[in-house]
Amino acid sequence: LEPSVEVPDAIAMYHPDDQPRILEALDRVGRDGVGFEMTARMTRAGDGSDRIMRFHGEAERDPAGEIRAVFGVIRDITEEHL
Repeated sequence: LEPSVEVPDAIAMYHPDDQPRILEALDRVGRDGVGFEMTARMTRAGDGSDRIMRFHGEAERDPAGEIRAVFGVIRDITEEHL
């Protein structure tokens, strides 16, 4: 799968230390169809503060089993860690 234009922009919003793990998980799900769950820090553009985000990603397959898309859910869990 080719990443959409939005992927690099979205990855840039995350803490630099967490970006390699996010890219690895996205690559794995797009290449192998292996879903993932992880936590990473997102840096707010406005004030530079970090938020803690929980990710869940899955591959979408066509009837032949080929991966056609990757979708996921991102949830802000910062308040749970205070």
